Amino acid sequence: MNHNGESQCRNALHDCLHQQLCTERFLYVIDKCNSNTSCESPDDCQNALRQLITKVHAHITHSMFFCYCRPDEPHKECLYVRENLHPQCARGDQLVEVPNCLDLRERCYRTDLCRNSFEAYQEFCKMAPNSASGCEYSFGHCREAYIGILGTPIAASCSCEGSGKDLDKCFDHFNIVFRNSCFDRARHAYYSSSDQGFQAPAGCNLGLEPIKIDHKVIPGQIVRIPTDVGEESCWSSKECVCSVSETITNCMEIPCIPTKPCNVSGTIQEHGYNYMTSSGECMCFSGEEICVPGVTMVTEKNQTAL
Repeated sequence: MNHNGESQCRNALHDCLHQQLCTERFLYVIDKCNSNTSCESPDDCQNALRQLITKVHAHITHSMFFCYCRPDEPHKECLYVRENLHPQCARGDQLVEVPNCLDLRERCYRTDLCRNSFEAYQEFCKMAPNSASGCEYSFGHCREAYIGILGTPIAASCSCEGSGKDLDKCFDHFNIVFRNSCFDRARHAYYSSSDQGFQAPAGCNLGLEPIKIDHKVIPGQIVRIPTDVGEESCWSSKECVCSVSETITNCMEIPCIPTKPCNVSGTIQEHGYNYMTSSGECMCFSGEEICVPGVTMVTEKNQTAL
């Protein structure tokens, strides 16, 4: 993808807003992570990010997470995407005391989902100074592994203050996560015509019941797999990890989101309905109205209406 020096976040946002599912998930992130209104629960914010990552196609989410804005960017939409996909709430920047990095790692290791994702990140973003690319694996492998740790304790802000005898170990962890030269190159190469691309290994087969899916994912990637159809066409699902041994494991049941209607100016509208107000573009999402100031969303539903 050749960027020709242009900012890419605005285009990435428009691609997302042309997809109903991406629009819903992105608005959910804004609702749970917007520090200008509230950040009641960093865990809820991290979960919202994970839902965006696992439910929306990687082609769309990667273009959003790895986009950048020029310093002279005239469009506020570009910064809007960057700020909302890398929210301070998810990183815990609003906390009075910044947690120790090793404490966050220990918290991560308590869950198989986070531990496997972090181990995949360490493997696929391994720095290789003697390699022309600076990475042991392809840039695509590293980017995919990085996406896997977003929305987990590992990606939260931390420091090594108070590490005592474990100071060197803490610095090693901090450098792997926040000063990883392999990931820096992989991130900047996403919109470059010289990007290595992504040649996936054998990976995990998603040919699971009740739906047979002829698709594979690389080790370390977190995937959401439909498990059943609930009431009102609401899918329940499970969130699993493709382990380094290339098997689907550590699955966690995820309840479906109710498709509740909304009362919009006295009119009942169904879940997913988009409409304009003086506040900007809004959507009915599970019984609540969520609005994005100054941003126009286009979906198949309202595009047909127009």
